Amino acid sequence: MKRFSPVCRACLSVSAANLALFGVKLYIGLASNSVAVYTDAVNNLFDSLSGGVTFAGLFALTRTPDPAAPSAVVKGEQLFSCVVSVILCFTGGYFLYTSAEGLMYPWPIWFTPLHVYMLVLTAGVKAALFFVLRAASKKTDSDVLRLMAADSLLDLGVTLTAAASLPLSASSVFRFDSLAGIGISIAIIIPAVKSLIAGARRLLCVPAASVRRQVNAALTPLIEEGRVSSLQYLDTPDGMLLLIFATSDRAGSLNEHALTEKTGVRVCVLPELRLKTGKE
Repeated sequence: MKRFSPVCRACLSVSAANLALFGVKLYIGLASNSVAVYTDAVNNLFDSLSGGVTFAGLFALTRTPDPAAPSAVVKGEQLFSCVVSVILCFTGGYFLYTSAEGLMYPWPIWFTPLHVYMLVLTAGVKAALFFVLRAASKKTDSDVLRLMAADSLLDLGVTLTAAASLPLSASSVFRFDSLAGIGISIAIIIPAVKSLIAGARRLLCVPAASVRRQVNAALTPLIEEGRVSSLQYLDTPDGMLLLIFATSDRAGSLNEHALTEKTGVRVCVLPELRLKTGKE
């Protein structure tokens, strides 16, 4: 359970930092009437909420004295990783709609150099969060922290784009501000969808297609010979585990080490379970 204490602390710290960034960017967005900056501010608000929800869920799970708690925490972490991805997808969709509306119905933008300097400063905060979260994710092997680190790097580019759009929009009749908002939205949606698909696969214990092909190629002959009755993938704190249910009279003939080398997945051979009926 010690692995998840740094994850909880990181989630809480990221939530607080993003909440502070939301306040700063919301002020700049409202003061400058910039949809790109306002969109970036709302993005930080959703990042803060997702970090807070993840912290609360993981903290509650780590407080459980149940011996199965480590496995539950791993599943909980994967679930919250999916939740963060879903939030980012909805956030990106909202940004896309708002930015497209601003491009079709432009409105004036006004700003001061101080607004641009403040945005660049918030971008520096995001850069610092990226390096801290990347180091923490490598140390804890946490999917949530990896996702947050990638999101922080994306936010760095988003904030710099929003800052650059202010002087461009003010000096031209074309709404570079709204165009930047559309680009920001797409940049948020695409990684979020990819992360959601990958997270859902881990959560549902669905291995990658390449892994399934390798497993099928190695075990199909055994299934045809009647030595293996069924397969089941199991997600554990140590990674994916393949349960092979062998026919009861041939379970001892299957070598777990050899099958692990053939399939590329940790293998555990178990005898097939058969329910007895009252007639037997």
